[in-house]
Amino acid sequence: MGNYRFICSHCGKSFESPASEVKECPFCFWSSSVKREDELAVEKKRLSRTAGGKTGIGSYNPLYFAFKVLLALALVGSVGYFGYLGYRQWDQNQKKTGSFFSVQGEKGETSKAERLVPDTVAPELSSQERDLLLREVSLPERAVASEAEKIILAREVKFKTGWSDQLPSPAWSLAQYEQMIAEQERFYKITLPRSYKKKLTGLFENKYLAGVGAFAKGDLLATRDLFIESLLFPPYSTNVQKHRGVALTMLKPFITDTLSKIGALNQMVADQNRRQQGKEIEAEYGSLFALIQEGRWEEAILKLDQLQLVATQMQSLTQERPAMPPYPSVVGMIDQDIQRSLAALSTPGVSSTTDLLHVREDLAQKKDVLVDLSDEAYNKAIAIYQEGMTFVREGKYKDAFRVLSTIRGPETLRNQAQTKLAILAKVVSLPESSETRSRDV
Repeated sequence: MGNYRFICSHCGKSFESPASEVKECPFCFWSSSVKREDELAVEKKRLSRTAGGKTGIGSYNPLYFAFKVLLALALVGSVGYFGYLGYRQWDQNQKKTGSFFSVQGEKGETSKAERLVPDTVAPELSSQERDLLLREVSLPERAVASEAEKIILAREVKFKTGWSDQLPSPAWSLAQYEQMIAEQERFYKITLPRSYKKKLTGLFENKYLAGVGAFAKGDLLATRDLFIESLLFPPYSTNVQKHRGVALTMLKPFITDTLSKIGALNQMVADQNRRQQGKEIEAEYGSLFALIQEGRWEEAILKLDQLQLVATQMQSLTQERPAMPPYPSVVGMIDQDIQRSLAALSTPGVSSTTDLLHVREDLAQKKDVLVDLSDEAYNKAIAIYQEGMTFVREGKYKDAFRVLSTIRGPETLRNQAQTKLAILAKVVSLPESSETRSRDV
């Protein structure tokens, strides 16, 4: 069977098609403007006969002529108005779908999509859908993070730690120590000998205040040992019970507070190495953002892998009890009741290392984004995208759907693939897909 010849009244171009009826021009995509050439010839003859009959009357009617002019102007105005609305809709769609990628081809060139015959490319789709399906985009040489990906990469998680660099209570001053002794004397109605009180203040200055100075310098172990030595009180009496009943009872506020400080210092000493590791990983975590901001994706991935390894190792150490440095030898000369308290404090709790759970989750999310942005993954994604577009141009829509659905990132390229997949899903899901018909043609 021969092809029918059609003429578009909108753009004036003619074309041939085996179908007896075509609803859309393949050149301007204008609907309801296509007519068969033989039907148009018959219509022209009929109009010419009608015009000839009218001219044979030999009369001229000015009102009829004005009516025809107004009708022509109204028709032109309607066409222009609806054309403007169509252009507005098309321009908005262009802005939505082309915000990141730019359409290939310079002005004056005919793109690959325009060179295809629309009737052979998924006839079930609208002209706008076919345009989106066939549109090819120019891709940047290197991957660029989307706005959503930038939010993930820029997010900074605060390190949570149970460590404390402070003593549980303020350190005593000499004036407070002497005031405490005076208040205890009034309370118990006992006056300590002046010589004994002088020995107590001498011990406080030489040991306790020296420990306060060591703590200010960051020497935790020296601070602990000096605080222990400050509890080696001179004997109040050769009778142990009297010594405990008078001297140690009156000094109990100082003893209790100092023991609490020694327990805290034991925990600080035990955590000292891990606390240093925590500070180092926190500094490395901060350096990761400099690489991300500069777009050095591969280097950022290497840094991130190192951080994940260290974070995993540190988290596994949280259940281990660190080794404790022994007490100074003078501890054996301290009162036995105080010694028992010191022995209970010599085994600190499980190390309160940095809680890296949220940090590790953040690193995992950043790695997912960075892997997609890496040159290797990006080039692979581009190759997959181009392969899918080749299948689209060849009318192999099922293959195109299968290939494009494997694109996972980066997000900007994935969004382009998802737009085409949404259109391809309509064609692939049809009982008799246009893929089969386009091959038959």
